[in-house]
Amino acid sequence: MAEIVVLTLVQKLGMLLADESHLLDGVEEEVDSLHRELILISPPLRNADMRSQENEGVKEWVTQIRDLAFEVEDLIDVFLDKVVRKRQRNVVLKIKGLPNKVITLHKLGKQIEDIKKRFNKLAFVRLRYGIQSIDDEESSHECLAYNGRKYPVVYRVHIMDFQNEAEEIAEILMRDEPRGRIGVVSIVGIGGSGKTTLATKIYNRRDIKKHFDCHAWVYVSKEFRVGDLLQATLEQIIELTDVEKNELQYWKEGELEKFLYDNLKKKSYLIVFDNLWRQEAWDSLKKALPTPQKGERSRVLLTTRNPEVSKHVDPLINPHKLCLLDEVKSLNLFTTTVFQPSAGGSEDSNLPKDIGDVAKKIVTKCDGLPLSIVVLGGLLSTKGKTVAVWEKLLERVTWHGNQDSSNWPKVLALSYTELPYYLKSCFLYFCLFPDGYEINCDKLIRLWVAEGFLQPRVDETVEDVAADCLAKLIQRNMIQVVRWRSNDAPETCCIHGLPRDLAISEAKKDKFLNISWNNCLESSKGYSRLAFHPCNGMYDDNDTATTHHSTTSNHLYSFLCFTEYPRSIDGQFELLRVLDLEGVPWISTLPKEIEKLIFLKYLSLRRTKIQILPSWVGHLQNLQTLDLYDTKVVCIPIAIVKLVQLRHLICINIFDHMIKDEFIVDTAGDIHHHSPPPIKLLKNLQTLWIHASSWMMGGLEMLTNLRELRIRRNGALKGSYGGGSLYWALVRLVQLRVLWLEQHDWSPLLLPSFSNHLHLYDMVLIGAMKKLPKHNDFAPNLTSLRLDSLHLIDDPMVTLEKLPNLRHLTLDWYSFNGDKMTCSARGFSKLESLSLVCLLKLEVWMVEKGALPMLRFLKIKMLYQLKMLPDGLRHIRTLAELMIVMSKNFNERVKEGGEDWEKIKHIASLNTREVNHRSQYSKSAATPRTVKTSEVLD
Repeated sequence: MAEIVVLTLVQKLGMLLADESHLLDGVEEEVDSLHRELILISPPLRNADMRSQENEGVKEWVTQIRDLAFEVEDLIDVFLDKVVRKRQRNVVLKIKGLPNKVITLHKLGKQIEDIKKRFNKLAFVRLRYGIQSIDDEESSHECLAYNGRKYPVVYRVHIMDFQNEAEEIAEILMRDEPRGRIGVVSIVGIGGSGKTTLATKIYNRRDIKKHFDCHAWVYVSKEFRVGDLLQATLEQIIELTDVEKNELQYWKEGELEKFLYDNLKKKSYLIVFDNLWRQEAWDSLKKALPTPQKGERSRVLLTTRNPEVSKHVDPLINPHKLCLLDEVKSLNLFTTTVFQPSAGGSEDSNLPKDIGDVAKKIVTKCDGLPLSIVVLGGLLSTKGKTVAVWEKLLERVTWHGNQDSSNWPKVLALSYTELPYYLKSCFLYFCLFPDGYEINCDKLIRLWVAEGFLQPRVDETVEDVAADCLAKLIQRNMIQVVRWRSNDAPETCCIHGLPRDLAISEAKKDKFLNISWNNCLESSKGYSRLAFHPCNGMYDDNDTATTHHSTTSNHLYSFLCFTEYPRSIDGQFELLRVLDLEGVPWISTLPKEIEKLIFLKYLSLRRTKIQILPSWVGHLQNLQTLDLYDTKVVCIPIAIVKLVQLRHLICINIFDHMIKDEFIVDTAGDIHHHSPPPIKLLKNLQTLWIHASSWMMGGLEMLTNLRELRIRRNGALKGSYGGGSLYWALVRLVQLRVLWLEQHDWSPLLLPSFSNHLHLYDMVLIGAMKKLPKHNDFAPNLTSLRLDSLHLIDDPMVTLEKLPNLRHLTLDWYSFNGDKMTCSARGFSKLESLSLVCLLKLEVWMVEKGALPMLRFLKIKMLYQLKMLPDGLRHIRTLAELMIVMSKNFNERVKEGGEDWEKIKHIASLNTREVNHRSQYSKSAATPRTVKTSEVLD
């Protein structure tokens, strides 16, 4: 870990010398000399980190290096804080922690010289312990030679057999239960044994899908809150709009319990509770699960490490205990992971004898634990496939594993040790999030960037580098992907189980971060990062991570809050870089103290109740990310354009009626009310979510770095988005990846040709449109498209079925007003999901044989005039899931024995819900959500 601290400091000083040398005010030479000293001492640190576990002297040397690096970082940061504040206010400030003292240049120079002498002494001491540099050629090569992001097959296909186990458990789940009780089947095993993988295999079986009316998958962590679990179940059992989901967050536990109970009554359901730790969790959850009545079949499948939990939840059904893998299965899993065949392919298990012999020795070290095998295989998948490379790794595995009767904890530790330093920081950062927390990958990348973990490469942004780091961690099976985007990039991810335990252990040991369950700022002492996690009162003392250590660091750089926010911000926050308050309840006013956080780079107020964004936000000159999504902020101060470092500005509210058209004018009056705000000043913007207003006249077309643009307009602005300003801006914004245009009036959407937008893969169009553009005017690599409220008269399928890479299509709420629609043969060659919602005049839908050859998911909702399902559905053998939300009469057609049954009887999962066409349905602002469970080895 000292390697991370020192190399991060080397990177920080290098950037400071290159880009901000004017802030050093005459001590550039001293800082440069220290920078060179750190570079010299860095190479031996990796070897020392590895050896520190076996040698107390080496361990002490590493600790001193780390603490000295912390001291340097604090020294430089406090000095810069003083310089910046003095320049801003033209006064000499007293720095907290150095009362009544001013850090003069002379004194700073002397302190740096003193630190250099201490580093020199430590450099001499290392020779006494024989600490040499490790040849890290492969890691360097991995960092420099990037040939495209690679995501592992382990998350795409089932690489473990489990066929016999799945058959046995599926048979129990579908067995009649005459006693009028919920039958609960438990899968029990140690962490990393494959419990979730087996449960996923069962959950996705065709016969299981057919057997139950509804299904839900809920992950239960140590940090669970019953209300969150109930809401997660509800969102899969019934269809909710974005507004309804938002409202559910404020329901009491009892209200959620009753609502779920009422929606499960008279249904057969299968609910998976993954990773249930304690009996109390089940006792809380079962209250919301109605007991099946005569003729109903309902089951619960749970995974747990604790055999006592399985006995408690259902003593009448024997739990299924997972055993460790034998030698043959271990080797097959290992080779599959290392060579990562494409989905549907097969790996070559016949390895050459020399490398095969080494592989067997490596696998033996994993003790048959699947997680250990795939993590070690993921590590080797990044290295050369040669005997020399594998034998070298075997030596390290043997060295790590010789101190414990069980090898696999040491194997997991080795997987962390072998990470390049820039990946170690990224990996440890995951444990700032609660166990099982579904992390948005875009958010994670923005946090890494704000932390300064990474540097940009030639012709690539630092966000690109961060995305590559995420891909590397996925490839190494260190983290889990929960949901994927339509372009095969990860959308959300998480970490839990043994890798998270490892990350917390390493992070605590080296003061990288700390976690508090008692919302106490005292737990931040000596740590650079702190997270407040919700507490459900079910923790043992040894579960917490609030052990206090004395170090030289007294300042927080990052604070992430997942529960109550501290009432006051003290001096520990003055050097804060990251402040994440997403979802924190009861915050309605932005604390005035935040104005002082001049180094802040990331500020998220998403899903809080904040109402006003004060104009002093313009003082946060280093801000890179400002996230106000789903708040009650109705106006944005013009001072926002002073934040020239902004890369991600997210200012859209899900409640349309709350948004106003104009910016707030600063009291300084330097930007006049009638002048459009010069948004072109924010030239570094990559993400912009904002309400349409006069700002679009201020140079939107100049923001050529934009990758994601989301604009909402409710009316009042003359012409379509400002008299065509948006039209001409879109022509120039060729770096766009995601485009969302939303217009709630009857003026038409005006679109240019997107044929030159080679990166654009996701598009949402909401608003009136006379006709669709020609198919060759769409982006050539478009993979996801949602059309809403277009009121098209001509059949849109004629155009859309020609889009060569389209994989997900939603025709939503009045997007087509015609009465006939046809999907022709060979059309939609790559489409995987299709949703048709509220096409109120559609009577006939035809699907010709050969159309939609890759379709897997189909949703039909509120097509009240549709007479029948298209006959062509019987030819789509890939179709695995069909959701129908229609009238009672239509639903009768699709039941077994109904008039349309023969067309769809091959489909594994059929989910029907009844809706009365006179019902007042609220319109959802989000695309339909399909439940995806990643294959997790836990």
